[in-house]
Amino acid sequence: MGAEDIGAGIRLEYVRGAGAERCPDGSRVQGAVAAQLGRSPFTAEGAAVVNATVSRDGHVWLATLTLHDATGASVGSRALRVASADCRDVTDALAFALGLAVDSLARRSAPAVATPPTAPAPAAAPTPPAFNPFVPMLPPLAPSTPRPVAAVVRPPAPTRPWLFAVGLEGGAMAGVVPAVSVGLALAVEVRRARWGAELTAGYLLPGVAPGVVANTSASVDALRASLAPCVWLGALRLCLPCTVARVSGQGRGVTVPLEAAVPSLHLGLRADLVLGAFGGVSFRLAAGASAALVRASFRLDGESIWSAGPIDGWGGAAVRYTFP
Repeated sequence: MGAEDIGAGIRLEYVRGAGAERCPDGSRVQGAVAAQLGRSPFTAEGAAVVNATVSRDGHVWLATLTLHDATGASVGSRALRVASADCRDVTDALAFALGLAVDSLARRSAPAVATPPTAPAPAAAPTPPAFNPFVPMLPPLAPSTPRPVAAVVRPPAPTRPWLFAVGLEGGAMAGVVPAVSVGLALAVEVRRARWGAELTAGYLLPGVAPGVVANTSASVDALRASLAPCVWLGALRLCLPCTVARVSGQGRGVTVPLEAAVPSLHLGLRADLVLGAFGGVSFRLAAGASAALVRASFRLDGESIWSAGPIDGWGGAAVRYTFP
């Protein structure tokens, strides 16, 4: 690429491929390069062209960078792979590599400035040192050549934006109400880089506990809410939810009517695995278990018929919409 190509500017052709539709657009990539170089090397009429693409391959972001001179010949290329859930990580790396390439080309193609030769000044005759027979004659030292020092360029620290998500999840739970029950929950999540927090609220469908007396039973359901700090490890999210529940029961076929609500408190561990993402929508598998710090129990006609277990478990699927 010649100096006239750099002087005429460079045209950036930036494409967001499959899975990268919500990645930062070309204007943001150009702005990051301009902030790195202190100027913008890009023009819409540039003779030289830089082709940059961003796409998603499973859990890895892919970015390619190819430079062409004014004749269309390729003069260099580079490929990047970034394992992250956030697309901004790969566009930050792409902008940094693009800035280095443009700056290197500009330096290499800059014309040398010729300086007119000047007549050397006449050298003064050296004064010979006084002869001393007790000092041995040593050969003169060769002038030392300074060793080149490689410049270390560090990329600017990327800005980590706040991300928000809302979603719905459903699954089966055992240990909170009698038998295995199906539940649904709404979730709100906030995240920055690897760390985040999530608030969920849901309902467990009734489970039936038989009474001690024949033809008697109790129907037990639960309203649950939890707050959990979370950490992301690639496509895996781990959370420590603290859950409170209002467990309600109604007696059937009993002589003394039963209608009661008791609280319960649980502390546990939850894991989510992202199976895939389309734009801002992601699909996950989720599972977890918790220990009951406060256990619910019910009595029917004076007899204890059911108590929550010390450990409960949950498994299901979830969908989330993340913005911005």
